[in-house]
Amino acid sequence: MTAVADRPTASAPAPGAGPAPGSPGVPPLPELIVGAGGVAASIIAAHREVRAAFIAGSLVQGYGNARSDIDLYLLCDTQPTDVDAHPQAVALAEGVIQVGALETGVGPRYDVEYWTTSQVAQCLDKVAANAFAAGTATGSDLSGFEIDLLSRLAHAVPVAGDPGLVDATVTALRSSAFFSVMAARAATHYDIRSEDVRGQLEAADLHSAVLSTRIAFGAAVETVLAAYGDCGDSEKWRARRLMASPQRLVSMDEYWAVETMRGLDVANPVPWILDVIALAQRLVGGVDFVR
Repeated sequence: MTAVADRPTASAPAPGAGPAPGSPGVPPLPELIVGAGGVAASIIAAHREVRAAFIAGSLVQGYGNARSDIDLYLLCDTQPTDVDAHPQAVALAEGVIQVGALETGVGPRYDVEYWTTSQVAQCLDKVAANAFAAGTATGSDLSGFEIDLLSRLAHAVPVAGDPGLVDATVTALRSSAFFSVMAARAATHYDIRSEDVRGQLEAADLHSAVLSTRIAFGAAVETVLAAYGDCGDSEKWRARRLMASPQRLVSMDEYWAVETMRGLDVANPVPWILDVIALAQRLVGGVDFVR
């Protein structure tokens, strides 16, 4: 990876950016906001330590469906102790968040997470721009819950409580090196998986090499997406995320040809493997990492 100067694309998109929900059976975003706002307002009224709420996830970004849930985040002064949720460990000084699910009987299910403002601040400290510039922010100390939180903050839509708190948190995210950290982390994953491919080819283990090639390519695409402000939490939305991304390093057709293994000759997969690894290397090599 080559360290180069800053560029505007390695940053979070504007809160609530992206296409409006439009899948069959999915309410438009304003209706989702109203529904989530009512749910969150009830929680805030019952728990004084909860200061603000925002929604995020696939429905907010516009590519969810009628079976998708809404990610509802509650920002608190302290962790509530009497909510319908269970503790989950995070790699922070305050090592537990509360996670639950809520069914209202109307509309999507809510996946609910309670975070204190100090826990959020600790997450942001792990990806601070100065730490990344010094080479000490690698993302290796981020738990899955922390990555999900920071990723979804990029598309956060305030729905209840103090919207200024949500906006200030999103601003802090945009000032951090989170997306550069995640791009570098994905590139490291690519390096590891591409080395697997080389070893498997040398051993004539072609079945494994094909599978490792797909994994390496996925890591390369995630490197590009992260550099352009989109860190996903699963492969299932990768195609939709790529279509929505402003990146120009890989076309949708190029991506889909690899994802669907178009052109793979099962009797002689080596040319396909080499072509895909060459494309993946081009993608990773085309990303500017902010140092």
